[in-house]
Amino acid sequence: MEKWKSTILQSKLFQDFHENELESFITKAHGNLESFQKGQIVANEETPCTHIGIVISGIIDVQKTYPSGKFITINHLEKGEMFGEVIVFSNRKTFPATLIAQSKSQVYFLKKEELMQLNQTYPLLMENFMKVLSQKILILNQRVKSLSYHTLRQRIIDYLLEIYKKQNAMMFQLPVSRKQMADRLGTTRPSLSRELAKMKDEGLIDYEKNGFKILDLERLEAVLFE
Repeated sequence: MEKWKSTILQSKLFQDFHENELESFITKAHGNLESFQKGQIVANEETPCTHIGIVISGIIDVQKTYPSGKFITINHLEKGEMFGEVIVFSNRKTFPATLIAQSKSQVYFLKKEELMQLNQTYPLLMENFMKVLSQKILILNQRVKSLSYHTLRQRIIDYLLEIYKKQNAMMFQLPVSRKQMADRLGTTRPSLSRELAKMKDEGLIDYEKNGFKILDLERLEAVLFE
């Protein structure tokens, strides 16, 4: 099996598919594999969304641009992750943000119509699709909750506790870079670094590079209710 097909097989949309099933699907779906150079636009904000994209290699940034020219990075899509799956089945039908290749990348595009036609042939596809949508809703709810906190410290703590709960460990590695963490929390990297340093000085956490340790769980949780 070609390498790019192996990546698709590892994506959540094709979870539990056998190799021969995927080969059959790809043949029938008439998808399109496209390459993008670093900095190249994958999709512009407000342009029609007619396909679902699966990142085969590289990283795709999801950016929201404002009239002033400033932008924030909402998300980073890595190998095996999807985009467009919510929009193509909504009434909006246009991208709410710009997608840009952070590095040399490949994306496999599938038409909405092809997915609809092949649902009956591959019932597992619809089951996986619903799982992906459900997970996105949960993540969105988490983001909304995080942004509802008034202070940056509260948003940082909420994010760190989210990782702590997932890994069930007081010591853990951040799954993203410091820049990506800042983007997710709606702040700048310098502001994030300053607040983390204060929390370290106050004995709430300890960290070195991307390795973090929760020192006082009770005090951290108390900050969320201030």
